[in-house]
Amino acid sequence: MSVTLTPSTIVADGHSTTVASAAVTDAAGHPLSKQAVSFSSSDPGQPASIPASPSATSPGTYTATITSTTT
Repeated sequence: MSVTLTPSTIVADGHSTTVASAAVTDAAGHPLSKQAVSFSSSDPGQPASIPASPSATSPGTYTATITSTTT
């Protein structure tokens, strides 16, 4: 699985957003559909508003819009 953020950084203003995209593939690189995918922040000092379930935008690709907080 590969994950990208666009843009890769956002301001902690409570309004800025980034789109997280995960490409889920098997060992041969084929996209995997209907997978359980979630996004989270591992930094307790940098909370964000993250949707519980990302959207499947194409086979094997899942996206979520993440909104910054003011912390």
